[in-house]
Amino acid sequence: MLSKFIDRYKYSSYNNYVETPDFVDTDFCLSMIDLEQFIQFNKEYNDDVCLELEADDYRMTDEEARTIIKKVSKCNTAAEFQLLSIDKRNKFIKILREQGLSIRQISRLTGISFNIVRKF
Repeated sequence: MLSKFIDRYKYSSYNNYVETPDFVDTDFCLSMIDLEQFIQFNKEYNDDVCLELEADDYRMTDEEARTIIKKVSKCNTAAEFQLLSIDKRNKFIKILREQGLSIRQISRLTGISFNIVRKF
């Protein structure tokens, strides 16, 4: 489980640096900065977002996504979408991404390969 506090995160080596190391070789890192600098650095706040889930995260259902695909592309089926010219198809994929559809969702619902969709 993730934690907001580095010293409580089960898989962090932080406690090996600030307490007695058990299996982590801390010498190299602590030869570059002292322990107080290490602690200060690790306690600094940053607003990086990595694996955090925001409360307003929303996953669009496939039915909602199908409705958007039809509205944007005027295609009723994946087969129709696949018959679009490459320029039109790419334009629509970009719009669909901007509308919040995931790469996997677009790929699954249009039949266009994941690798093509992820370019947009």
